[in-house]
Amino acid sequence: MDSHDYADGYYAMPGITLNFCKELHKLDWISLENTDYEDVDWYELDGRLELFNTYKFAVKFALHKALKKLMSQNKFSKINAINPLHFLIQEYDEEVYPLLFME
Repeated sequence: MDSHDYADGYYAMPGITLNFCKELHKLDWISLENTDYEDVDWYELDGRLELFNTYKFAVKFALHKALKKLMSQNKFSKINAINPLHFLIQEYDEEVYPLLFME
């Protein structure tokens, strides 16, 4: 498995797939197997970073809206938390971005 780190324990919990991210699965190497594009190194294509950054922003915005809605419905009142409560998101080895601060 080369030199990649793989998550285990708490960090390997099942995730969610947002509907608008499903289109990115078309770029997955498994999806490209046995197609005309299986030898294309799409990591080197112009616009890849811009495409990914657009999806990353959309994911963060969707999660922010969902958390804000839950907060307005007082759904967090029963969780064991200390104020202020912060919801953050971080990709593996990436920066941490705030999604919602509750004070």
